Amino acid sequence: MKRLHKNFFFLVYCWAYFTSLSIFVGCGSSYPSVSPDTQCGPEVAQIQIGDGFLRIFCGCTQPGENPGAVFRSGQELVCHLPTQNSQVIFYFLNNFIPHQVVSTGPNTFISSSVIQSRSLTSHVVRFHVPSSTYGFVDSFTAITGKIIVP
Repeated sequence: MKRLHKNFFFLVYCWAYFTSLSIFVGCGSSYPSVSPDTQCGPEVAQIQIGDGFLRIFCGCTQPGENPGAVFRSGQELVCHLPTQNSQVIFYFLNNFIPHQVVSTGPNTFISSSVIQSRSLTSHVVRFHVPSSTYGFVDSFTAITGKIIVP
């Protein structure tokens, strides 16, 4: 009976949680399966910043940089951009903890503000300098990444 009671409250929690969202992602999913866009334009890459992970949505060009690839603590996301002057859209989607993309070098870009929203929020960066590498970290999860411009 106690197990049934716990399951009932879990289902009520999930229902209440999902009715407050406009995007359904599957109750209990560690990595929501939705993406803001599954097709990137010719000069765009999209990366999700999640609770405990980074994920490539699209636009990274090298083997191993496949759409849907997930990177956790101890792993580094690497994204080779399609062209010089490409932009990266960092998406913050359905998060419970705060996040902030902070540029770590060797070249730098404008870091995001601290994002504390569960709704879809983004930070867009355009990369102009050819043959350059830009490191970043989610300052709240310490997961790192690298953007490489051709």
